[in-house]
Amino acid sequence: MSRHKQLLIRTPYRQFGWIGLLLCANLLLRLPNLNAPMWLDEIFGYRLARLGVPAIGQNSFTDPHPPGFYLAEWLLTAFASSRSEWMWRWISVLASTIAVAVVWKIARRHTGDRVAVSVGAVLMTLPAVGYYSQEARATMTLVALSALSSWVTDRLLSQHDRRLQVFWTLLSVVGLWFGYSYVMVVAVQAAFLAGRHLRRIGWIVSFLTVGASGLLLVPWATSALRRVSLANASQQPLSPLRIAEVLSSNDPARFGESVQTVIAGVIVSFLLIVAFGSVLVRPTVQRRYFAVQFVLPLTAYFVFSAVSGISVPQSEGKQFIVLLPSVLVLVGFAISALRLRLPLLSSTTVGLSVILLVLNLVGLRTYWGTIKSPEGALISMLGSTDTGRRPVISLHTSLSFATGMYLPTTNLFVNPQSIGHELTFRYVTGDEFLVPTGPRSVVSLDRVREERRLWLVAPSGVKSEAIEAIEGVCALTSGPVAGPFAAFDVQCSAPAP
Repeated sequence: MSRHKQLLIRTPYRQFGWIGLLLCANLLLRLPNLNAPMWLDEIFGYRLARLGVPAIGQNSFTDPHPPGFYLAEWLLTAFASSRSEWMWRWISVLASTIAVAVVWKIARRHTGDRVAVSVGAVLMTLPAVGYYSQEARATMTLVALSALSSWVTDRLLSQHDRRLQVFWTLLSVVGLWFGYSYVMVVAVQAAFLAGRHLRRIGWIVSFLTVGASGLLLVPWATSALRRVSLANASQQPLSPLRIAEVLSSNDPARFGESVQTVIAGVIVSFLLIVAFGSVLVRPTVQRRYFAVQFVLPLTAYFVFSAVSGISVPQSEGKQFIVLLPSVLVLVGFAISALRLRLPLLSSTTVGLSVILLVLNLVGLRTYWGTIKSPEGALISMLGSTDTGRRPVISLHTSLSFATGMYLPTTNLFVNPQSIGHELTFRYVTGDEFLVPTGPRSVVSLDRVREERRLWLVAPSGVKSEAIEAIEGVCALTSGPVAGPFAAFDVQCSAPAP
């Protein structure tokens, strides 16, 4: 057999070997803490799935997320038939696997095997990806959709393909219904594809379909975003630095600032500058697309924010994570350009890739060592004790949701209110708090005292009127603590007849 034929046979196996290694490693990185308790927003998704389609639609008038992902969760979890964390998070694990595979494929097409493996490994180990791929929310799914549609756009900018056109249309509709931030992706892609294929009737139909699906979301979007902007008017506006941190390393809103984040941000920023230079040197339409896909949404947001005075709060930097596939492809362009045009810097590019991987792994280790859901962890601790079926007094919404999720049959006293000189609570079971089945009973503190022994869960170190009233008639002993939340063993004497 000739050497040429041997290479042709060997290349696919080598290709499958690299991508197989990346995907297996990605799945292994998603296993630690995958079954950790869910936090408030995840439990809220479970609650909506339990309530059904009408509640999902109604919720979108006040929630800054469209109904698409909640509907998908409702279907893919067999109509919320399980409370297992694995059951709710497998969608995001699968999405992270798809994102790694597709970004590797795009990078391989433009930069070759070695650079593509480096890019895939960096994406796989990003702390932000690790966090969102273990969360039952739309964030990682949007990254996967962005990666898929970027791959399709890359192909369609080379030549027309009817099947890929239909696929792009489907991805665009699903992406818009999964997250309003996806408009940053679809708008740029539509502009480039229109410049290439607008004369084709089929493409006009595709653009009209995507536009119509977006218009259906307008009533939900305008109502929800108006409420959210008013609620966050006093918060610090989103900065370019926070976006850079999310796209290069982790989301500080989730697990804090770190030196590792700053160093990774500097390296990625340097590589992006090199990438833009390489695009100017070789301005193919595909390379221009990836550069514009990153730059234009950011520029448009900050110009709009400056003109209108409307901004996203600092905690919502994750909205721009849909740009992550383009960022990683540009990083691949940079590494390839340095290796090809400056051979003496070849070892430097390897060193930068290794440094990024090490920094990412340090960030992942930090993430694995933190409690993702302090509320879920605290309630789970109570449930694991011998006295875990005691009634619970909850003084925080997150703790009430966690009690409903992990202690569904436990009696729960929530929403303390002072009426005259009397403290009252709403009285439900944990499951009834999540999914109301009727009017909730309002009971007095005397009724709470009749339980004799209870748990009180509340933010640590915060004195409230409710705690002071309970301390006046019951004995409180400090119990388990998880992050900012604490539990107290409450022992009461029966009220006087």
